[in-house]
Amino acid sequence: MKIVNCVWEIRNIGCKTAELTFEKGERVDKAVFDCLDQEYDYIVVRAPILEGKMYADLSSRGYSFIENQITFEKRWQDFIVMDRLYKRTLDKVTISKVIDEADLKRLLSRITRDMFVTDRISLDPHFGADYAVRRYCYWSEDMYHQGYNVYKVNLDGKEVAFSINKITADGTLVVPLGGGFTDVDGVATGPTALLAIYKMKETGMVFKRFKAKISSNNLPMIRVYNKLQFEQTHFDYIFVKHINR
Repeated sequence: MKIVNCVWEIRNIGCKTAELTFEKGERVDKAVFDCLDQEYDYIVVRAPILEGKMYADLSSRGYSFIENQITFEKRWQDFIVMDRLYKRTLDKVTISKVIDEADLKRLLSRITRDMFVTDRISLDPHFGADYAVRRYCYWSEDMYHQGYNVYKVNLDGKEVAFSINKITADGTLVVPLGGGFTDVDGVATGPTALLAIYKMKETGMVFKRFKAKISSNNLPMIRVYNKLQFEQTHFDYIFVKHINR
């Protein structure tokens, strides 16, 4: 079991937060969880598949299931759009990198309450949409300062989406965050953030494999990933608990 003290979440959501990741076959240790209950306000657990006893133990300790995080992957050489509609859309997409702090803040100012309605923070009655917006803005700023690429995505000359990514040492293109803006009339902006990766390949970006995690709450984007023939490679069942003192 891995335990992470998520100190950044105090700023993001106002809670002292811990994140636990279980491996297959591990058990919920009562002494460990008693200590966590004393030290933290909000606890997130990542549990593997096929662990019914673990889920029951978490439930008995007050943990609630909130989402399944699905990992989607695709090899660099397979980034070819076969669907005619998406290909026509891709032909209209252009991308550009955020150039400085002011450009980043302008981009993030377009994140609104209705952009991440499938996010677990937005869905959680203890938090809500305003907390989700704040968390995504701070998270994006942190990644930018850590060296992640932040791309602006245009469609027919309109800025419609953004994508944050980084190529790791092993050649994996990880995409922790991206999304379509909701204030663009007449444009399905969600798929555009994913199509931007295809445009990045067209403009010379080389990587071995793409990897991103999508919440099971986000059915529209899961359909897009499936339509574009991404492979589902991993599932994390996410449980959460709020400590009321």
